[in-house]
Amino acid sequence: MSLDDSSNLSQITIGQLKLLLAEVYDERFVQKGELEPIKAEINALKNENLTIKAENEKIKNENQDLKKDIILLGDRMVSQENRARKNNLVFGGLAAQSEITCSSYVSKFLSEVLKIPHAPVIVRAFPMGKSNKPPILTEFLRSDDVFMILKNTHVLKNTGYYVQRDFPAEVRAKRSKMLQIKKELSRVNPTLKTSLRDDKLIIQNVIYEWVEERGVLDANGTHAVDQLGRQAGVSMDGFLASFYARNGVMVWQLADNHGNLDCLLGKMISLS
Repeated sequence: MSLDDSSNLSQITIGQLKLLLAEVYDERFVQKGELEPIKAEINALKNENLTIKAENEKIKNENQDLKKDIILLGDRMVSQENRARKNNLVFGGLAAQSEITCSSYVSKFLSEVLKIPHAPVIVRAFPMGKSNKPPILTEFLRSDDVFMILKNTHVLKNTGYYVQRDFPAEVRAKRSKMLQIKKELSRVNPTLKTSLRDDKLIIQNVIYEWVEERGVLDANGTHAVDQLGRQAGVSMDGFLASFYARNGVMVWQLADNHGNLDCLLGKMISLS
């Protein structure tokens, strides 16, 4: 007899009822026992998932360390390349057309335009490109001559000539961005003294640099939007919002003088 025999349920004895209850208990016990392997498998999957998460976190940290190492290695390579080019200068606006005439054109320029009192020894000089007046890359023997030449370049303002260091491509790219910011600072505040040293912008002894995907940072790695505005005496938010947008810097890297990202987001939308 089973509990399904409802028609006979009123006729069973207490002993029979105990037997039926024992059967139900045994059935549940068996079903419970059958669940144990499933529970064990679930626990095993949970443990495996925790292991995978831990391994993923380890890989993530290793990738971050590897990225830092790659950046550090790149910086070292650029630094070494800078040192290798320390005696190189690029002269622009000269009319030399071939490597044969480059050295003589540079020597004449140094003597007649820059008024260098002696003749710096030129190791080699050659045109960079095939334009009408290509820049001339010149390597000098002595670094002291390079410093003297650069010191006299102030006389070239509004002449169409220029002299600059032979920077690696990475430095030139950063320098170009910082030069644009320097020009904007000079426009909004002509009395503000700014200068470029390699790819660094210097304002009142505060050094700024351009970091890809992050924008302008100070020496402490802090975003410099607010500080640039304070030194300029006028907000730089609008200019930097547009400038950053053109150069791949995300809006969340910016903050206005009150830390209000919505303000700059609105400016970026209006400028787009």
